[in-house]
Amino acid sequence: MQCHTIPLVVYSLLCKLKYLECHRKKKQKKKKGRAWYAILGTKSQVHHEPPGIIRQLCKLHVYSSTYPKINSRRASQYFYPSLLVSLYHISESHHVNLKNTSLVFPVSMLKFDFKNINKLSLVCINITNQYRIKDIGFTVQFLLLDKLEAGFTKLQNSDSKSLLKKHLTKEIFDALKTKKSGFGCSLLDVIQSGVENLDSGVGIYAPDAESYTLFGDLFDPIIDDYHGGFKKTDKHPPKDFGDVDTLGNLDPTGEYIVSTRVRCGRSLDGYPFNPCLTEAQYKEMEDKVSSTLSGLEGELKGTFYPLTGMSKEVQQKLIDDHFLFKEGDRFLQAANACRFWPTGRGIYHNDAKTFLVWCNEEDHLRIISMQMGGDLGQVYRRLVTAVNDIEKRLPFSHHDRFGFLTFCPTNLGTTIRASVHIKVPKLAANKAKLEEVAGKFNLQVRGTRGEHTEAEGGIYDISNKRRLGLTEYQAVKEMHDGIAELIKIEKEL
Repeated sequence: MQCHTIPLVVYSLLCKLKYLECHRKKKQKKKKGRAWYAILGTKSQVHHEPPGIIRQLCKLHVYSSTYPKINSRRASQYFYPSLLVSLYHISESHHVNLKNTSLVFPVSMLKFDFKNINKLSLVCINITNQYRIKDIGFTVQFLLLDKLEAGFTKLQNSDSKSLLKKHLTKEIFDALKTKKSGFGCSLLDVIQSGVENLDSGVGIYAPDAESYTLFGDLFDPIIDDYHGGFKKTDKHPPKDFGDVDTLGNLDPTGEYIVSTRVRCGRSLDGYPFNPCLTEAQYKEMEDKVSSTLSGLEGELKGTFYPLTGMSKEVQQKLIDDHFLFKEGDRFLQAANACRFWPTGRGIYHNDAKTFLVWCNEEDHLRIISMQMGGDLGQVYRRLVTAVNDIEKRLPFSHHDRFGFLTFCPTNLGTTIRASVHIKVPKLAANKAKLEEVAGKFNLQVRGTRGEHTEAEGGIYDISNKRRLGLTEYQAVKEMHDGIAELIKIEKEL
């Protein structure tokens, strides 16, 4: 079986459509005339491809031992970043009369199990056989709304503690459920991770930059709630890394802090977020990032390792160093953040293994500075140097109100996450007290391996929670002061 550039779910739908059409024609052998065929395909974003390639849309060559070959034909319209269904009126001589009846199915619309794929296929075939072309768009919209309504009901009937459930009222849901962004993203793309994973803390992602404003009635209160009071009228301050020399070592004796890490996320200017990226864009971004990082000098100089075609030796080395990120967890999977994996993904680290860059994991870039011990000042200084150097070579996406844009709204603004792996056994024995102190300084307490994990050996990952509405320096200083207070209390217990 061979299937070029189309996901398995699309292949399944194509096969089913062809099978049903052939089955219909067998029943009507004596009847001659025309029949409608549904052809699906994908293409790269227009703005990032040369004109010659733009005109050469993907041809579909699908082979199967069960279903007959589906002949390829050029589509009549361009589409991005979704999947297009073009209905062709084909005569017995195979002359194609292209109709203006192309339909766009958002990626989230095609994320069905096989039962739902069959249902969608049957709907398309039944309508096309009856030549009721104008009703197809309505049918697709109905299926989308039906899934949205089911998801909303599931969420409201659950005991979820997510910010999504808290702020997605019936009024807001009704106001947003029919909206779509320029990339074809719907409310379903925004909330589906939180609906599928009811244990989410937040529950929403922005599939593209426009979603932050288009679905602002939902994003704004969640952003306000999470970031501690960022109102609709508030504006994120300009970038300010502050005086790095004012931050020192939080644990000179090494009794409590195992390691310190500061990272930030960046989105490349001119590209959408993961759910909307094409395979060609992933490759293009990887090339740009690799080329940019190869120009780093001094302490930051290192090597870039693409995930595609990675040897077992290199893979094991990165695993041993705890550098190799895996395909997204169930939360990111549900948000369609792992398309075309591992294309376009890569890892860079310096020779000392204290500086790391992830390419196209959750965000376009994750820039990380880290080392053993509690010297926050040294770790932060390295990050600031790297970010300023990379930004000179690679432009980042920035919003006047939200600051630096990211896939998850929890990382907006500074995108800074300053964290320590810390041992506080006495405080850990009283988890309520630990959470109380953490809350006072807007700190987030997570398991040893990050969000949705448990503490191993009594070691917690504690970081600043607020990233929006304050400067980079203020975000790191908030974490600095909170960790200092935790160590002080631990000593007193």
